[in-house]
Amino acid sequence: MKKSSVWLTCLLLLCWHQNVLAESATFVLGSSPHIQFTQAESQLVAQIDTELGQTNIELKLKLADLYMLFDRVDLLQPLLSDLEQQLTHSSNPIEKLQWHTISGYVKFFSGQYSAANQHFDEAIEQHKLLTSEFFDDSQLAYFYHYIVLLKAVNLAYLQDYNQSIALLTDVHRQADQWKWPLLKARAVYYLGDVNYELKNYEQALVQYQDAYKLYPKDYAVYLTQALMSQAQMINVVGQRSEAFQLLEQSISQLKALDHKDSLAFAYLLKSYFFSKQGDNEQSLQWIAKSVQIREQLGVPIDLANAYVHYSARLSDAKQQEEAIKFAMQAAELVESTENLSGQWDAYNNLAGILNQAGRYQQAYHFMHLSERALLAKARLDITSETARLNTEFNLAKEQIQNQYLDEQKILLEQRNSLLNDQLKLKQAQQSKQQWALFIMFVALVVFLILLVIIYWLYRKSKVLATTDTLTGLHNRRHIFELGEQAFSSNQRYQHGLCVLMLDVDNFKDVNDQHGHEKGDQVLIMVAKACKRSLRDSDLVGRIGGEEFLFILSHVDEQTAIALAERIRVDIASLSKETFGKQIEVSVSIGLATQRHHNEHLASLINEADMALYQAKNSGRNQVQVFKQSMLRGSPSHNYGDPVSSS
Repeated sequence: MKKSSVWLTCLLLLCWHQNVLAESATFVLGSSPHIQFTQAESQLVAQIDTELGQTNIELKLKLADLYMLFDRVDLLQPLLSDLEQQLTHSSNPIEKLQWHTISGYVKFFSGQYSAANQHFDEAIEQHKLLTSEFFDDSQLAYFYHYIVLLKAVNLAYLQDYNQSIALLTDVHRQADQWKWPLLKARAVYYLGDVNYELKNYEQALVQYQDAYKLYPKDYAVYLTQALMSQAQMINVVGQRSEAFQLLEQSISQLKALDHKDSLAFAYLLKSYFFSKQGDNEQSLQWIAKSVQIREQLGVPIDLANAYVHYSARLSDAKQQEEAIKFAMQAAELVESTENLSGQWDAYNNLAGILNQAGRYQQAYHFMHLSERALLAKARLDITSETARLNTEFNLAKEQIQNQYLDEQKILLEQRNSLLNDQLKLKQAQQSKQQWALFIMFVALVVFLILLVIIYWLYRKSKVLATTDTLTGLHNRRHIFELGEQAFSSNQRYQHGLCVLMLDVDNFKDVNDQHGHEKGDQVLIMVAKACKRSLRDSDLVGRIGGEEFLFILSHVDEQTAIALAERIRVDIASLSKETFGKQIEVSVSIGLATQRHHNEHLASLINEADMALYQAKNSGRNQVQVFKQSMLRGSPSHNYGDPVSSS
């Protein structure tokens, strides 16, 4: 989905109703929007420097709207900090609504979609405080559906597609009733984006075409974006030549409008089209242009996306070092986002890429196919070389025999000379045979080395497929597999089994206050404390962001409680050793013991999760044991079929 056009639309709508930057509503339609942006920014900054109090806040909100209108997240971030300090105790619902909208915008572009969603919900709450004293009914309705449009687009990035479609459909219906053509067109356009994400390409194409027809004709950027989206869909479901034609038309218009964000996406799209044609040189050229613009704009999520495509094209062009460099930069850019599924990007060509995406079986599959092809090629090379040498040997032998017979009949006097020639030829044959044996030996050595490399890759991929890369513990998939084995064994021999669910208390605060690097250090410290507190027979794995699962075999409930308490105390102690007073780390632990009613490991884990929920609600930093009373009032997560989870 194309993020920037969301905010461009919504800010135009907001500016139109609030008379904030009223003159900027036509920026995207003029011939020199960059010049107009610079002039407007300079004027507002100058006024802010001379005004104090409420007027200063209003001017800063106008400047924030301007930055949002032109997608200048880099300039908006420091301004947002100033506004937050000034609006902390504000009771003005309009100011609060604007601030939450701006904050949601920044969080959205930073990839923090959950936080963005909270801000949009707060903006909706502030909207409820607006009355006809400030706006008429039409404006109030417009405000509400404008915020809902933002929330719907953000929900799509949280992969809540059903809710996103429902909200967009409602916005479209209300816009049609209230006769709001621009809002109606945008709702249809984003429905196309959602269907694109769901791979309903034909439906997405229809909705992009409908949006193009609904847009007011003087909104050139939106018309061009709809045209570009049509080209993207036609490339999938139609003729590529038609898609190229529409894309070239879009690029020409975007250049005239000087709309850099959309132009960067258009260049990326053109690179993709060329890659589908097999023209890697052109594809690399156009993605490089897109990267150049993205680096100027400095929006992390969009820049990471450009780097990912750029590294893929560099890999196709055999520029491996550059490809690895940009792939690593992309991983660093998304590391602090919620986009957890894209954070572990390609480090070792295709197998590494697939592995870091969590698709371990595919990584092994491609490695196995490579192994089979390599072995087949090695065998073919050896067989071919042996056959060639044998043919040369037979031909040389036949020539020697014919030559010998002819010379014996014609020149008996030269018999000694002929015998000497035969000896030399035999020596040459022996030399060839020795070379043949040497080549076969070298081929065999190469073959064995390749086998060792393949086996090493197999072992490495197997470790990566079962280990959490941050903590070194078992990953989610592997701990569930081991837990199923332990559960089945206990069902058979009744030797006692307990499950612990551990969650780091207030971990989000650690990330927010100290950064994700400190958060990773906390998780590593917790993992270290867990490993040194457990017996050799105990199992522990990381199954979520800050959540850990323990499988304790051959243990009764009292022993498990004592072990859980020791883990909790050890973590607190190790936290003081590691971080001192800078970060105080505590954990909550839920414990469940296998009973006769537990038919599956999933039910036992759910009980431990309920106990963990009780520990959280009881003040954190404690161990709670599952009781039947917890079945009422505690949320239960579904841990069914855990091995198939990502």
